[in-house]
Amino acid sequence: MAPAKRNAVPSDAPRRRSERTSTKRSSAAGELSHDAPHIDVVDDEDEEATSSAMADQWLFDIKAKLDSPTFDHPDLIQKLDPKYFNLEFVKQTGLVKPLFFDAPPTELGMKMPNAQRFGVNEVKKLVTPEREIEVVVVKTQTSRKMTMNEFANYYKKKAAQRKNLLNVLSLEFSMTPLEQKVRAPELIKSIDWVELYWPKALRKRQEYLTNPPADVSTYPKVQNYCLMSVSDCYTDFHIDFGGTSVWYHVLKGEKIFFMIEPTEQNIKVYEGWTLSGSDQNKTFFGDIVVKCARVRLVAGNTFVIPS
Repeated sequence: MAPAKRNAVPSDAPRRRSERTSTKRSSAAGELSHDAPHIDVVDDEDEEATSSAMADQWLFDIKAKLDSPTFDHPDLIQKLDPKYFNLEFVKQTGLVKPLFFDAPPTELGMKMPNAQRFGVNEVKKLVTPEREIEVVVVKTQTSRKMTMNEFANYYKKKAAQRKNLLNVLSLEFSMTPLEQKVRAPELIKSIDWVELYWPKALRKRQEYLTNPPADVSTYPKVQNYCLMSVSDCYTDFHIDFGGTSVWYHVLKGEKIFFMIEPTEQNIKVYEGWTLSGSDQNKTFFGDIVVKCARVRLVAGNTFVIPS
């Protein structure tokens, strides 16, 4: 649990917009690194059709949490003008609070695809239809493998035709054509340990492989992630691996986080809640800590979650 003490505990709540896309990047060394586009495209009618699937799994009303004043804690989040997001700011503050930016990507030195011309099909073309990806089955919070082509076909279906809610959270797209369409905030690239210190030659071994086996990985391939979710997808409370910091950019739609401070007390409560096993679906973790802040991101917003 040592790395966990350095990390916030976020949870993705159900999205309620018709189209959603965001970009996320994480660092393997506890410093900020880059993230990739998260793309969700969903019809409004899907929301009603998938609500019953969520109700079958969670014994609390997740959607009621989306508007409850209990989670209004703006003091836990810092809204920042991009012009102040620089190395001096990092040195002075230590990046203690999550940072919210409501500004065009260019003001952060970022590059993003054109939201009107970019969706799941474009991701499929750029990472190849044969690319094997891991998808999370929302109802059980377990994962399984499928190809990008299979997921794109699933994504196109109406909600009533989908047997399960599937959520893509870990499509790492470094060294694919998609990487050329995304650039992290300038500050993040400048302090990314992978960019600064990892030997460039060690990244070449995977450069042209569609599905590189794990045993050929010679660098921390955790810089660029594309997230894709249909309506009402939910990720339960968790701590990101290795005490990483991440940034998100929402390209389309809406994404909601529930953030909890990584205090010693909160970590102890989290450990007990995690070990409770089957009781997790009975208790919304945000209800059993002193403060849990809801953060709503819409298209164009950027969010930095420190380790």
